[in-house]
Amino acid sequence: NSSWRNCLVEPNVFFENVFGNSNLRTRQPQGHYNVLNHGVMQRDNDASPHVQALIDTVNEGSTIFFPEGNYLFHTKVTVNKAMRLVGIATRDLNADEGTHIQAAAGILNECAFEVTAGGVVFENLAFLGSLDAGLTSASRAIVWSSGTGGEVVGCTFRQWKGNCVEVGSSASNIHFRGSVFAQSEKNGAYVQGNHASFDGRCEFRDNTQRGLYALGADNLAVENCFFYLNDWEGLSVQDGNRALIKGNHAVDNGFSGIKIRSGSRHEAIANHCYGNGTDTGVGDIDRGGITVTEGSQSHVC
Repeated sequence: NSSWRNCLVEPNVFFENVFGNSNLRTRQPQGHYNVLNHGVMQRDNDASPHVQALIDTVNEGSTIFFPEGNYLFHTKVTVNKAMRLVGIATRDLNADEGTHIQAAAGILNECAFEVTAGGVVFENLAFLGSLDAGLTSASRAIVWSSGTGGEVVGCTFRQWKGNCVEVGSSASNIHFRGSVFAQSEKNGAYVQGNHASFDGRCEFRDNTQRGLYALGADNLAVENCFFYLNDWEGLSVQDGNRALIKGNHAVDNGFSGIKIRSGSRHEAIANHCYGNGTDTGVGDIDRGGITVTEGSQSHVC
């Protein structure tokens, strides 16, 4: 009748965790901070104050580990130092298994995480929002307010009232790899910071506005990503300079698959756009699903 609670385990060793579900498996690489050992409870308990306390306590460069299960956030958590936040995730948006960071319905009226430092990495986490009518468009998964350097790897985002993810103008060199942005009531990702990149087969789908909206972001790179079934454009670039848009697929979006609105020295190379609606007006040129506003000084091939 023994049970394992609040345990540190060796790398790659699994044990049954009894925080409300005996079927959940927990794997914690040695040297990581397991949130379940620091006051965080799963299921219907508010995890956010305990996660914030742990972030405030650990040293820069630490790794915080979220074992498989659901973590409910009532309030914003601020990450103000370099660290890794790691879970166990799957690219299947509807999967029950994995680590789920979940917005409290009708309560989380801001972002789940605000990042104000460089060197922050989110890895293998599933962020589940709430489309509750009582929430505002401020309900988002991650807002990168400032900091140079950071990554989002293997994460999924769905059903956020605002943008799933935002990169502010004071943040730079934020890289997204192998992540999914879906079913938001605004944009899958909204980027203003410079030198942001999306690659590794990121997916943007079923968002009410755009899959990815870059506004005033210099040196944006979007390569080998998929944009489909977004109500407006799959990818929209407005202002900013030197965007590289290469090898992407844009399918069945409501307006253009890819739209370059303004800015200069953008390049769109070897993209595949089909089944998209039309968004070509006076002064626009539609080139195989890529809409380029005249005067944007962009090269499409």
